Amino acid sequence: MGTFFKRWGGWLLKLGFSILLVYLLLKRYDLSAAVKNIQSVRTDMLILSCILTLGVVVLCALRWQLLIKMLSKDSYPSFKDIFAINYVAQFSSLFLPATGGSDAIKVICLKRLGASLSQTISNVAIDRLLAFLTLIYAGLIGLPLGWQIEAFRPILIIYIVSASVGTLVLFSASFLHKMPFLAKQNWLAQLSKDLQVLFLRPMEGMAVIGTSIISSVVFSLAYYTVACGLNIELTVTSCLVLVPIIVLIITLPISISGWGVREQAVITGFALIHVPPEQALLLSITIGAIVTFTSLPGLFFWINMKKG
Repeated sequence: MGTFFKRWGGWLLKLGFSILLVYLLLKRYDLSAAVKNIQSVRTDMLILSCILTLGVVVLCALRWQLLIKMLSKDSYPSFKDIFAINYVAQFSSLFLPATGGSDAIKVICLKRLGASLSQTISNVAIDRLLAFLTLIYAGLIGLPLGWQIEAFRPILIIYIVSASVGTLVLFSASFLHKMPFLAKQNWLAQLSKDLQVLFLRPMEGMAVIGTSIISSVVFSLAYYTVACGLNIELTVTSCLVLVPIIVLIITLPISISGWGVREQAVITGFALIHVPPEQALLLSITIGAIVTFTSLPGLFFWINMKKG
């Protein structure tokens, strides 16, 4: 029994939390009314959203491969391998019980391909850090038009401050490997050295960061296309400003793949531009379904990896 709760306890708590949040939101807001108010669903826009979401998976894998290629002195995995590992990690984060399982799977799979443990941990950690930081950079793309909307200004100020602080922290961390007390912390020293490479090779670093920003923008556009498909009035600027902070919120490890947390975040965020909560809830559930559906191919890659 103790082993069961050690393995499944955290996941079950998060599952219960997600179910409770979704239940309370469905009880509070009449989702059926939002569905009835939709005069016609544009399936072409919903299909486009699926394509854009799949595009995000490809771009995230490309970002990771560019990063590994930049940091690896000798050989590095092919894009096919990186894409498969990345897809398995995404599937695991949605469906498997292990906390932090997606990053653990990346480390395990890269190590199987011959990378050292410290190098592997460094690659995965930097990829994760850049994913967070470039979400903030992506949110700043909506700054020119978003600043004209008073409700968006606090969010944009948070982006500006967070982007500045985050960049400064990463730059400072790139010098930590020179500290004597890190001599025995191989993975941390490796992380610091790799961060320094990111700054010392700006062209390659910008390619990594640029790819990550594009992936965040594409995901914001996926929200916009879903809104168009459901005849919910949203602007591209609204999605560019709001979606990154929503994604950052749902990365908190308190629910299953963001269910419940995402819905509340979308309702709260889009309320700033007067989107009815019933419509925002419908938008969020649809996005959640699309992300879940497009993550299912990860099961195929996972089965193939286990066979290998």
